[in-house]
Amino acid sequence: DSGSASDPLPPAEVNVGKCERELSLAAGVLLAACALCKPNSVNRLIVGGLGAALIYRAVTGHCPLYESIGISTDADDADAAPADDLE
Repeated sequence: DSGSASDPLPPAEVNVGKCERELSLAAGVLLAACALCKPNSVNRLIVGGLGAALIYRAVTGHCPLYESIGISTDADDADAAPADDLE
């Protein structure tokens, strides 16, 4: 039931390519695991937060930073500017 009134936000547009999503997932899981192994500290929260952000990026295929600067590395997105057009 997509688009129902109970949905707080519309689905995010995919703007991250498959390879980049796979690398984000691997890095996110690694950072999250490292955060679990650290003693209680602020670093643990920072590393865990970065890991969670990368896992979100991998699962959804959406990068808020890419969205804000108008790029996409998703091969299916013909409307967005390619990453190498930023120069």
